[in-house]
Order: sequence, then C-alpha cells, then structure tokens
Amino acid sequence: MSEAKKNKKKEENAKKQAVKSAYLIGIGAVLMVACLFVFFSGYLSSEDNAPSEEKTLTLFGLLDASQSDEEIEEHMSAFIAQNAGISDACEIAHFYNYDCGACQRLEPWLITFKADYPEVQITSYELHEVASRQVFEETKKEYNMESASVPIVFICGSVIEGVGAVQTHLEPMVLAVYDIKPREAPKIPGTLPLELSPS
Repeated sequence: MSEAKKNKKKEENAKKQAVKSAYLIGIGAVLMVACLFVFFSGYLSSEDNAPSEEKTLTLFGLLDASQSDEEIEEHMSAFIAQNAGISDACEIAHFYNYDCGACQRLEPWLITFKADYPEVQITSYELHEVASRQVFEETKKEYNMESASVPIVFICGSVIEGVGAVQTHLEPMVLAVYDIKPREAPKIPGTLPLELSPS
C-alpha cells in the first residue's frame, strides 16, 4: 500500500473517531440535561407540595376595665415585645352593633383615630350582618373566647373590650405594631405653649 493511501486511510479513521467521540459527547450531554431536569422537577414539586407553616397566633388575653395597673403593664410589655413592627402580619378587627350605646360612644373616637392614622388598617364588622357575625364567631374561636361584649377590638393576639379600654390601649398597641409616632395634639390658633402661658 502506497504512503498516500495509508495517510488517506488514517485521515478517514481519524474523522470516524472524531464523529464517534462527538456523538458520545452529545449523548452524554443530553443524558446529563435530562437528569438535571428530573432532579429539579422533583425538587420544585416537593417544595410546592410541602405543607406550609401555619401562622401561630400568640394570645395575650383580654384588656378591659377589670385589670390592675400591674397586669396591664405586663400585658402591654409582652404584646410589644412580640408584635413590634409587624404591621404586615397583624390583623385588627373591630366588632360593634349599631344599636349598642357603648358602640355609639366609641364611634366618634374611632373615626378620629382612623383619620389620624390612615396607614393603620382596621376592619369594622357590624354584628347584625350575617357575614360579620360569622367572622366574629371565627375570631372568638381563634382567640379561645366563648363569649365577648361589644365594642371589642382584636389585635395581634390581644383583645380590647369596652369603650374606655379601647380608647386607652389601642393607640399604644398600634404605635408599636406599625412602628410610628403618636399623633400630635391639635394646635389651637392664638394659644401659647403651656410653659409660656401667663400665670
């Protein structure tokens, strides 16, 4: 066999070997991609099907006219420590009856409160409405309460019941949850600050 034919045959063999190698490399790449696809599909599927963690509500109990100053201070300290700055995760629900005298007394104060703090989301429910009554029963169950009187506010694990209690405790709780400053006292034109007022 002449030298030229030998060289030609070597070139043909080299080409065949290169094609074979490229073919094997291609198959390997395809298999690798398929394996990765199966792996990540299974991983994402398991993530989607994984049970979501249920939000656990920490209950702080009831604030009304019956608590001592020490009990109120303990309640507020625990509430603020748990809920400071978590406005996105905090629901505030206010329940009332339109024919309830105490609810009527609270209404003007609550309207002013909502106007002073427009960023605060308070949902009010009138209990003569069937849907509101259902929400009320579900909320009581969530807060482990068998009975409750209106007006009443449920806020991040705390329950504020009664006109005086709502007016006293709702604002400091909201300030903590929303991490905001208290509203300024209204300025009356023509008056001097207290310390500058003539005696």
